[in-house]
Amino acid sequence: MLKQLRNKKTAKRILWTLAIIIIPPFVFWGAGGLLKEKKEINYAGKIFGRKIGFAEYRNSYLAVRNQWVLRYGEENFEKLEKYLGLSQQAWERLILLYETDKRRLKIKDSEVISTIEKMPIFQKNNLFDQKVYDYILRYILRTPARLFEENIRDGLKISKLYEEVTAEINVSDQELETEYKKENEQVKVEYALVSSAKEKAYEILAQIKASRAKSPKESFAGLAKSMGLEIKQTPLFKRNDPIEGIGKADEFANAAFGFLENNISEVIEANKNFYIILGVKQFVGIDKEKFAKERQDFKDTLLTRKKEETFMKFMQELQTKAKITSYINN
Repeated sequence: MLKQLRNKKTAKRILWTLAIIIIPPFVFWGAGGLLKEKKEINYAGKIFGRKIGFAEYRNSYLAVRNQWVLRYGEENFEKLEKYLGLSQQAWERLILLYETDKRRLKIKDSEVISTIEKMPIFQKNNLFDQKVYDYILRYILRTPARLFEENIRDGLKISKLYEEVTAEINVSDQELETEYKKENEQVKVEYALVSSAKEKAYEILAQIKASRAKSPKESFAGLAKSMGLEIKQTPLFKRNDPIEGIGKADEFANAAFGFLENNISEVIEANKNFYIILGVKQFVGIDKEKFAKERQDFKDTLLTRKKEETFMKFMQELQTKAKITSYINN
């Protein structure tokens, strides 16, 4: 209970928190398979060469489990549990806490109390309700209050770690406009599906280029059509959109938006077919007024994305150094 928490001297190192509330919902993938050894092992595994006892691992696993139960609800969690990789997340959580201890990151009792009191799930009429809190911990999470509260403390440590790691990340004005254009510009192109065989596609492209050298005024589309190729047009699409008739094809989209006017693309492989873009039929740039209105929100979103990518990379590097050895079976 919170009253117990205010008495301080709580148990040590019982792992992170409800990432939905504290930090962005990272789900980490990484090192360390589950080892199957027949010999007696009296600990759960190792990280950074340090033995992790069964109780410490169990508490980490419980904290991860509680995170997903509070996110999806108990019934939905039971349906999804086998797909979530809770064991791996429990180890990765221990790795993050190892780093917070290394950096001597501390959280005051008052910060833990404030965080819990502000969690909507424990409120009634927009105020923290002790009875609701006790009920959820006992019957939904089935977790002792002291353990849950230490999980919150550790979650705040990880939040501090996240802020430290990403503190220098920013978004320049040029980067902001470039990324906004990437997500909002639209293009319509003329293209031909030349072949499902790579060699044949390059042969056709060479023939079209040779014909154009002889007849510079002839359009690439006209030349392709004279060779019996079916010429098609896409509708307007954005870089990340699926393209009608082609599907999700980053290679095709990048070629379309990087297309040089009055030119022809190289052979583009996408979804097991080979295409040639023959020309841009329409290009729609960004709406400057709309960009001005959306600028700050888009910048915030982009900044969050960059921070998440930076923290993910940081976590992957930690995993490599940790050399997870797990003796826990799924």
